[in-house]
Amino acid sequence: MKSYIATSKEIKVDAMSSFGQYISHDVFMFRSDNTPIQMARDLGLLFHSTFRFLASDLIALKNVGFECPLFFSVLNVSVGMKAVLMPNKIVTPSGELSPNADPLLGFSLFEEYRYLFNKKGRGEFPCDWVDYDYLFLLHSDKDYDAATEVHRILSSEKKLQVQDASSLMENDGNKKKLPKSLDFLQKLFMETDIMMTNFQEEWLQKKLHGVVSIPRENYSYRRYDDNTPSLMPMINSPLLRREDY
Repeated sequence: MKSYIATSKEIKVDAMSSFGQYISHDVFMFRSDNTPIQMARDLGLLFHSTFRFLASDLIALKNVGFECPLFFSVLNVSVGMKAVLMPNKIVTPSGELSPNADPLLGFSLFEEYRYLFNKKGRGEFPCDWVDYDYLFLLHSDKDYDAATEVHRILSSEKKLQVQDASSLMENDGNKKKLPKSLDFLQKLFMETDIMMTNFQEEWLQKKLHGVVSIPRENYSYRRYDDNTPSLMPMINSPLLRREDY
């Protein structure tokens, strides 16, 4: 007897295939002697927006792994402008000190540096600039020129030597095979975007004490589904960012 039951098929979706279609991604680099925590505080004052500690992300580079502290801030909800601060320079600790290195306080005291992007020295990915301490990743809506606005604000701080490094996001070669640096940045943008969304949802759930839906009996009309509503409309609400909240 012929079976009419359809067999399940595994469907793989490439999340990176739509990268950059609706969101702009810009990169800035700057020099500063401040530790990551101090840098996050100073940028918060500069942008009038709190930079929160997002995670201490482990980045593996040629058999060498290090923890990289990430800080983020929602700069403008209406245009989807979010920023991530992370070190571009990391101290390479000795084997004995690495378990005690604190990524939030600037790692160890040794002056052997490894860079993510650098023109010379121990740079993982080659670029046109030398010895920049921090990366500033900017997400925003495609139709909004957030890069110009952010560059103007960063340049207003004389202590920072700012470099617009958005050219790192360009690919003039084979579109099917991205350069390693661009592939790294695209995945970094994608991962940090997911991390920021998860962070905001968890923060909102704590604010709401886990109550994220209206009980069925409180509706004046009959409901036919029990789907959990998305928290994103509430996350993007400007009421959550009132100064008195």
